Amino acid sequence: MLSEPLYKLWHTLYSLNKADERRKCLQNNFGISDEQTIDELCKLNFKKDGYCKLSSKAIRRILPYLQEGYDYAQSCLLAGFRHSDYVTTEENEGRPLQTHLPILKKNELHQPVVEKVLNQMIGIVNRLIEKYGEIDETRIELARELQRSKKEREDMDKQNRENLKRNEEIAEKLKKENGINKPTHRMLMKYRQFEETGGKCMYCGGDIDLKTFMYGIDTEWEHIIPKALLFDNSFSNSICACQKCNKTKNDRTAYDYMRSLGTQRFNDYKERVKKMYDEKSISRTKYKNLLASFEDYQERKRNGCATEEDKELWENYIDRQIRQTQYISRAALKKLKNVCRNVYASSGTVTSFLRHGWGYDNILHDLNLPVYDAAGIGLTEDVVVKQDGKDIQVHRIKGWNKRMDNRHHAIDALVVACTKQSIVQRLNEFNSSRTEFEEEVKSGKKKRFKNKKSMLEKWVEINTPFSKKEVAEKVSGIMVSYRTSNKVASSSTNRYLSNGKTIVEKGIISPRLPLHESHLYGKINGKNVYRYSLSELFLRKKDVNIEDVLKSIVDKGIVAILENRINAGIINNDSSKKPYDVDPAKAKENLATLVSKPPMHSNGTPIRRVKCYVSKPTIPVRTDSHGTVTAYAVSGNNHHIEFYRNDKGEFKESVISYWQAFLRIKNHLPLFVNIDNASILRKASEEGFDIGEIHDSSWNPFLCLGKTELVVIGLKKRTIENLIKRGDYSKIASHVYKVCGVSQGDYTFCIHNEIKYVPKERNKPDGRFIRIQNIKSLANLELVKVKINPIGEITIL
Repeated sequence: MLSEPLYKLWHTLYSLNKADERRKCLQNNFGISDEQTIDELCKLNFKKDGYCKLSSKAIRRILPYLQEGYDYAQSCLLAGFRHSDYVTTEENEGRPLQTHLPILKKNELHQPVVEKVLNQMIGIVNRLIEKYGEIDETRIELARELQRSKKEREDMDKQNRENLKRNEEIAEKLKKENGINKPTHRMLMKYRQFEETGGKCMYCGGDIDLKTFMYGIDTEWEHIIPKALLFDNSFSNSICACQKCNKTKNDRTAYDYMRSLGTQRFNDYKERVKKMYDEKSISRTKYKNLLASFEDYQERKRNGCATEEDKELWENYIDRQIRQTQYISRAALKKLKNVCRNVYASSGTVTSFLRHGWGYDNILHDLNLPVYDAAGIGLTEDVVVKQDGKDIQVHRIKGWNKRMDNRHHAIDALVVACTKQSIVQRLNEFNSSRTEFEEEVKSGKKKRFKNKKSMLEKWVEINTPFSKKEVAEKVSGIMVSYRTSNKVASSSTNRYLSNGKTIVEKGIISPRLPLHESHLYGKINGKNVYRYSLSELFLRKKDVNIEDVLKSIVDKGIVAILENRINAGIINNDSSKKPYDVDPAKAKENLATLVSKPPMHSNGTPIRRVKCYVSKPTIPVRTDSHGTVTAYAVSGNNHHIEFYRNDKGEFKESVISYWQAFLRIKNHLPLFVNIDNASILRKASEEGFDIGEIHDSSWNPFLCLGKTELVVIGLKKRTIENLIKRGDYSKIASHVYKVCGVSQGDYTFCIHNEIKYVPKERNKPDGRFIRIQNIKSLANLELVKVKINPIGEITIL
């Protein structure tokens, strides 16, 4: 085979990358003179997507069996190649199965996130086996797409060739003009950044020397959106900037940083970005990154009005996470084969197509529409849409997305479970030839394309496993299971060296969450104080109340210096106002220079950090050798809240922080108070343990609420018990709420299937979000705490 002309031709085309070398070799060594044939051969690229990665040796062994009529898998097997996961039907039927899946041990895969996800899957699978017995078939959705269309592959290949050519040109230029003989890939990217901004800093506009930029002297590889906010190290998230601006910018987006420098500089920046995009010197992705504001996004998120663009940028998976999801899928496949003989995989694109073809796309929208209508605050709308060439009026939820309802996972799971391998194959063939069909439409050959597409859709529709009505009925009874977040400690092993020996301490109780804020506070005149940087006080927040900040500063001499700096250049003709209130734009411009040109003490030292009074309750966390407290910290978030009532029908509450919850566990005390253990906690509290307020024996505990716990609101306990016995979950589901937040006199809940609590939509007639600000009102609701396990079964606690 090695001496055959076609093999020699392939080897020539595969080995020679440059068109002129190929052309010369084809003419001289193969005697090809036809220009068109040579042009076509020169265009071939066996390394791009779409070609199988096999060595010539493997091809020589497999090819004879393919020529005899065997399929590719059989030919590989006959040639002596066997995939590590490949088993014959006989081998599959004969292999032993496990009765359950063992939980992964800590660090077994050296991937904490993967281990956590797989252990959740293992828990669900084991419960299903325990309830229903051996699993006949398992289907899993992989985080990958169908093969790209021909045009997509060509476009990607073209872009790669252009980038390669451009990089070669830059490398040659750096070698000739700057004496950089072997520029690294990072240098090539830096040169492209340098070209984008015309050799100037993107932020201050100062000139940047190319050679110093190449070697990182006084210049930076600047992340437009910092890694602290979004781990994106791509070229579209980098720009040319000087070191000074990079440091001042800190962990802010380019947009937020420039906005903090005053109106004029901010407007100049926006015009500069627009000009660069209009001149096509930057990509659309980089353009969007340069105008992205994390501060604005946080504000919209707090108000419950985050846009789709926000979600796309700040909330969606990036490539690294997608690769991790692919790994999880592959690991899940391998694990599931231990308890099931038939395990199949399909892609997310297949699931999406079938969900639409089977009519399941709008099930959640239709179930939620009456609920959103009931809110009466303009959450729905009537719009005119085109359907089959006609204008029809549609009543719908504004900005609806299936991910607004957690139950979309259940519908996707149903579609995945009903996906057949024959469907996957048909869709793969259709997707890979989509470009050809589109080209036929453009050229007027519509009949073939239409028939092909309509036949596929009709075939999918005919094979719908369940009607839309059946699925909607079952989905309405689904209750979402949440993992409660009330675990505050776990047992761990501590190893350390002492006098050359390894000491091992087992059974150490370690907190699972931060017990207090990372800042350590001191005290002055009985008040908590902390040293803040001027940047933290004045520059990191969008709207700074200058007067409040200045009042919080301990040293009044520093306050006077800062006031003079902030008020510089402001003419104040209104004695009733502070100068910075008269001209806030000028004051903001003055604030922007506090870090780059810090104000000075009278002795000439710069003021960079100042002590401020802090009105937060603190706990002692450090003492000296005499036992005197030297440092304090603000206790962490609230862990749960405990409710009491007396014989007179009066109510009290006690908010327990993570710190106090941890101390209960550490001292082997009950985590939650109830009638049986109240005396134990009361005694510990009297002995001086900081475990939260435990009321005297005239008050009886009747309820504890923690974040993500589930309660039923609006149904009596007896009614819930009867509905569970009948298996009528749909009537319970509309009354199940998740606890979203608990604090002193303030309790928030949202219906279990909602993704998040939306403050502005609380306490509306639709009942999706509830906020209660009175203990008596909460008690009158007669909450019933429930637990929903991972396979959707409900039990009363």
